[in-house]
Amino acid sequence: MAVRELRREPNSVSVEPSNLIAAVALKAEAVLGYSWLRKKLGIEPGSLSRTLDELGIEPFRLCDVRKYKREKARNVEEQVIESFRERALRGGFREIPPGTYVRATWAVVPLENYEGEVPAFALSHALEVKERIPTAHFEVEELRVEKRYDPFLVVCCDKERFYIDVWEEEEFENEHV
Repeated sequence: MAVRELRREPNSVSVEPSNLIAAVALKAEAVLGYSWLRKKLGIEPGSLSRTLDELGIEPFRLCDVRKYKREKARNVEEQVIESFRERALRGGFREIPPGTYVRATWAVVPLENYEGEVPAFALSHALEVKERIPTAHFEVEELRVEKRYDPFLVVCCDKERFYIDVWEEEEFENEHV
């Protein structure tokens, strides 16, 4: 059965009112790296689940995320291989050339190294959490597709680099018949 929605975990921790000085202490640590005030006040940074609850951020249910990720990877692999199969048939091949493959996997990238767009609402949540838990770090998990077809043979020596052969491409294969 396809995952139709990613359900969120309900809040389970009761919220205690926070005072201004505690908020300043936590924010000073998160933004400025200054933790003396938090330690002096005896404030523990808090658990992540409690912080998410206090901020009204309900994480997705892990079982839904795992199922979604498995299904999404499988569907993407099927779509890419079907697209290549159609391309191969149009090119005169009866089947996909041996060695052709598609692999969709989920990659984890630290947020600070992520080169894609992160929407403002997600960045806002990250900032809210970081202000309360300075030791929190963030990652982006994204689906990446690894595929192999239309290979080129490249020769390199010193600073020179040349493409010298290609295969699994009908237009160029006639050169070698």
